[in-house]
Amino acid sequence: MKPLFIILILLYPLTGQTTTYHPADTNQNWQISLEEFNAYNTAWRNSSDWLTAPASIPDNYVVRAGYLYKKAQCYNETTGNPPMNWDSDQDCDRVVDTKDGCPNDTNKITQGKCGCGKLETDRDKDNTPDCIDKCPDDPNKIEPGDCGCGKSEVDCNTQFTKTIGMTFVYIEPGTFMIGSPSDEPGRYNDETQHQVTLTKGYFMQTTEVTQGQWKEIMGNNPSYFSSCGTNCPVESVLWYDVQDFIEKLNQKESNRTYRLPTEAEWEYAARAGTTTALYNGPIEILGNYNAPALDPIAWYGGNSCVSYSGGHNCSGWPETQYSCSNCGTHEVAKKQPNSWGLFDMYGNVWEWCSDWYGSYPSSSVTDPLGASIGSKRVLRGGAWGNRARNCRSARRGNFIPGDTSDHMGFRLLAYNENPSIRIRLMAFIFSERTP
Repeated sequence: MKPLFIILILLYPLTGQTTTYHPADTNQNWQISLEEFNAYNTAWRNSSDWLTAPASIPDNYVVRAGYLYKKAQCYNETTGNPPMNWDSDQDCDRVVDTKDGCPNDTNKITQGKCGCGKLETDRDKDNTPDCIDKCPDDPNKIEPGDCGCGKSEVDCNTQFTKTIGMTFVYIEPGTFMIGSPSDEPGRYNDETQHQVTLTKGYFMQTTEVTQGQWKEIMGNNPSYFSSCGTNCPVESVLWYDVQDFIEKLNQKESNRTYRLPTEAEWEYAARAGTTTALYNGPIEILGNYNAPALDPIAWYGGNSCVSYSGGHNCSGWPETQYSCSNCGTHEVAKKQPNSWGLFDMYGNVWEWCSDWYGSYPSSSVTDPLGASIGSKRVLRGGAWGNRARNCRSARRGNFIPGDTSDHMGFRLLAYNENPSIRIRLMAFIFSERTP
């Protein structure tokens, strides 16, 4: 420890000299001249004790000296004890503030993705720092999604519901026979049976899109049967209108992408593992509008009686299961679902698919997208005013995409991005964008 009188000799001559203040000192309660700083710094460097200020120095000098010593430690050094750099280094990380993007953070000189004051830790090593990674221990996810952290969005095998009330269930990938056998009642000749393999799982909406859901996204209700209510299927929508709906819905969504199902995805989901005409068994057609097996699962021309205003006069329809004065759509999910939890896959409204309508192949296919070009789009499932034969798993409807009727609605499919399928599908969907 240096004797007090030696230090006082070093300090005393400095009083009264011109004051050139160090930039780093301007926010202190006291300031020190450049000359004083040089003297203190030299004295400290030449002392035998750099870490402790001499206790016998007056308090105001101890404060100043201690502060200066700390500053001296913070300046850039190249070799030994070079002349001090006068640039400020507030966080003492040996990077001057003018080059330090985080001048008050000892651990960072750039803000990074977390900002100053937060470490860029990445526990799951997915190149996303924990500060913005909502699943910091899951290398495959940075958002919980609908399944939560630690579960793949396509493997959680559960259901999810969007804020506008659209519920979806997961459909496992698989192989099935699309089309119908030659002896199926009501069969049409475009239902050529062949094997289809779907390699990717997807989420299917459990009901048709409702009038309320459509209005939530589009701000209007085009439905002819508006008196049926907000929980009845939206209808009278063009295929192109549906694409506009999907585009707006996707703009609101961050975890998933929505689209129309392909014809193969629709039939696979409708069958739910069955091979019969209906998902509840075979169909027996007793009259044009009379197939008792449809009654518990579908609204069709034989049972779609309504009492609300605006119903269609169906009193003259022949061979109906029930006698009705007026017919129309009904609220969704009022009939029995299939074993995968999907309602109204037959009847109520025809459902637009993404495919162009065309002839089926006779050989096995994988992830089919339908015809490469055409003039009509595929519809599936039949509707409230249809004969029984139109409400079967294999029935293929088709219609001009720029036209519609009060028989036509849709349901959506949700999926995680699959670049190869998405690119192919978008090319097919938008190969003709105007009617």
